[in-house]
Amino acid sequence: MAFDGEILEIFSCLPAKPLMKFTSVCKTCNDYVSNPFFIEKQSRKMQSNSDSSFFIQPNSCKRSEGKLEYHVFPGEANSTGVPNESVEFVKNNGRVLASSNGLIVCRKHNSSSKAMMEDQLFICNPVTRSYLGIPTPEGTISTDQDLLIFFHCNIDMYDQFPGDYLLMSMEVGKDWSNTLSCKVYIPQKKTWIEAGHIDCGGRNLQFEDGVYQNDTVYFLSDWSLYFSKNSRFHWPYVVAFDPKECKSRFIKVPKDARRGLDDQSCKMSIFPWKKDKSICLVKLLKGVLMVWVLRDFKLGSWSRILKIRARAVSMDEPNPSIAGFAVLNGKTLVFATAETLYQYDLTGDRRSRRVRVICRHQCGKNVLISSYSSTLRPCGDGARVVA
Repeated sequence: MAFDGEILEIFSCLPAKPLMKFTSVCKTCNDYVSNPFFIEKQSRKMQSNSDSSFFIQPNSCKRSEGKLEYHVFPGEANSTGVPNESVEFVKNNGRVLASSNGLIVCRKHNSSSKAMMEDQLFICNPVTRSYLGIPTPEGTISTDQDLLIFFHCNIDMYDQFPGDYLLMSMEVGKDWSNTLSCKVYIPQKKTWIEAGHIDCGGRNLQFEDGVYQNDTVYFLSDWSLYFSKNSRFHWPYVVAFDPKECKSRFIKVPKDARRGLDDQSCKMSIFPWKKDKSICLVKLLKGVLMVWVLRDFKLGSWSRILKIRARAVSMDEPNPSIAGFAVLNGKTLVFATAETLYQYDLTGDRRSRRVRVICRHQCGKNVLISSYSSTLRPCGDGARVVA
């Protein structure tokens, strides 16, 4: 149909939830929501906005079954939410592995007795209540911890990787090796193709924290001190992988982030830093949260922008213990205790910064937080409706 420019612009600025409601109002509205050009425009508009919601789940494959929560940031309109049926569907059938621009990639629960999904993986758009099974990469072992996935939407892909998202699987070789074999999923052919190798150095990588920025995929290594001081891999590092050139580069973590790595309370993760189109490193040590931003990719230089102690800020709990954290929208630090979710602005005026309560949660003492954007992005041909 011929779109009126003004109406198209207005509608494309709306989250997916009200747009889906419009489909039951009249045929014209339904035509808007089902038009591929409009869907792409709305998805890109939402990508330029801040994600208004997120998922939280236990940071354990065995404990995550039946536990998944969806929350909206305070002050955000209810129109950004997702149907309860979709949250229940994902919670009962899979575990969220990654989220990007309205789509989430999930791993089916091993104990699930439902026959509705024959594949181990599935892509889901919770707002449109649709999902699509993805074949498990050939040769993958059937346990959750052995499926290493990276997912990111809205990528200007290369000729050898056609599609508008990058779904990459990484496999550890049978013999000990410092490289990982990569495969990329081709939605049009519903198959995986070989896509080179990642040089991961001598350490294991934290694949659940993968970040895509400036045509580069970043992974943080583990941080246990099991190499001698003479080894180049004694300190943890970030691997910067170029999927097009299949080249890897190592970036050392900041010097002041190397303290206390042998402490059991130490946790580190990397996240997108949209302000400079870079990455940031977050470290938790003995109740203290610290954040560094990668300022120069070539030099590998970092600058610290935050150091706060949980007990020293205004929180609802007398003895808070941080259960998980994430930087969402490239600017907001979200962290959880065993019962409560909080947020802290990393980019505003320091004098006005303060910890704010988001809501309560029931996902336990060790959690993962995944940002979510409300878009109409389709799962692909053959998608089914969530029952």
